[in-house]
Amino acid sequence: MGLGAPGEPREPIRLEGSLDAPRLITHNTKIDHTDGMLDWSEKRLSALESENLSGYLFKSKSPSCGLFRIHV
Repeated sequence: MGLGAPGEPREPIRLEGSLDAPRLITHNTKIDHTDGMLDWSEKRLSALESENLSGYLFKSKSPSCGLFRIHV
């Protein structure tokens, strides 16, 4: 998706728009990564289905993995 090299901080990205159809937009450059993330998510979900997982962990205090302070 072109969000930067490994270990390199990326531009902040957030969900914007409506609850029914949120868009994944970079903060400064306003690049819309929604379609790329949807494509990646479909592929990743297909790969995870075969892993027989019981749960999934997210990194604590990550601005990308918020559960409570997310407006959209």
